[in-house]
Amino acid sequence: MSAEPTRIAVGGSSPYEVVVGHRLHHTLPNMLGDGVATVAVIHPRSLRRTGEAIRHGLAGYGRQAHVVEVPDGEDAKTADVAVFCWSVLGRLG
Repeated sequence: MSAEPTRIAVGGSSPYEVVVGHRLHHTLPNMLGDGVATVAVIHPRSLRRTGEAIRHGLAGYGRQAHVVEVPDGEDAKTADVAVFCWSVLGRLG
């Protein structure tokens, strides 16, 4: 897949951009910017190896990267999973 990623601008008092696409992990460190020190890599269980590879790659760029594993597919789309992610993100600051 060589399609360009989709970029979604999010406004507000602290605007940012959401980038959606395939095989973006190599460009992720540059997308984060210099002020980002801590990153949560949230991934489904089936992508554990990919999540760990991304975490490792970000650590190589001096980022404190943490993996947060969620269930696969529809099982991830629950309030309990959202609460779990918010809890982890809260602990990470």
